[in-house]
Amino acid sequence: IGHVPIIKCLSEKKCIQSLNGDHNMFSTKFAVNSILILFFVSAALSDTVPNDISNSWKKAVNRVLMACVEEDNNGITPYDVEEMVKSWNIPESMKCFMDCVYKKNHFVDENGHFTDELLDYKGITKENMQACEDAVQTSSKDSCDRVYDFCKCIVQDIKDKN
Repeated sequence: IGHVPIIKCLSEKKCIQSLNGDHNMFSTKFAVNSILILFFVSAALSDTVPNDISNSWKKAVNRVLMACVEEDNNGITPYDVEEMVKSWNIPESMKCFMDCVYKKNHFVDENGHFTDELLDYKGITKENMQACEDAVQTSSKDSCDRVYDFCKCIVQDIKDKN
């Protein structure tokens, strides 16, 4: 059969019938199935934070994205940020990036307290904001750690409610 495009190959009966005798075709079908499974799993995970809330938060991140990517010394790229906001599972490597996002959006003041500016974003309420700020009071004094712990707390609260 040679190099038949994957979609064409999967849609033609004779190509699928040749899977039994063609190892490369089996590998291609396995790869396509794996990609489809990963796509649907990632789509399911991204639904754990409702789209309207996620889109609201993405605006805050995108507003300062390039400035914070440039400030970050962990090698964070815009692609890394794009992947993170798909599920809002924030890797530890993005602690200081998120700290930058919070500072540039005035979500945290010079004393390390989270500001009411956060209330402009969907999913954040006075209740979960206060609960998460209380929870991080005992965490590190390092700003990156505090913001990271706060973000994880807020995201978890939203995921638990939806």
